[in-house]
Amino acid sequence: MFFVPFCGDYVFHYHYRIFPVLESGRFVGIIDVRSIKGVSPADWPTTKIGAYLSDPSRYCVLDLSVDAADALRILLTQKSSKGPIVRNGVLLGFLTPSDLFKLVFLKRDIAA
Repeated sequence: MFFVPFCGDYVFHYHYRIFPVLESGRFVGIIDVRSIKGVSPADWPTTKIGAYLSDPSRYCVLDLSVDAADALRILLTQKSSKGPIVRNGVLLGFLTPSDLFKLVFLKRDIAA
């Protein structure tokens, strides 16, 4: 996909900071709005987003089998704001530290 439809259909429509990139339904990486800033809008019609995927070392891919405490530890240790959850190459969703903190407080409030 080129930058023009990507920005129009996704970035400007949904206003998220990162987007998963799929190829034939399989998770191949993440594109970050910061990557887009480095490309001149004049080049958007001919520039493919695949060339600007975030460095995989900047995010951590979580397997669905990881429990909540381990997922939080991984995200905080790697200073990652979001972790894609992937099983067999298929993206299931994203997990954030704030999601996990909400879960902890919800469990605490219910148990109280």
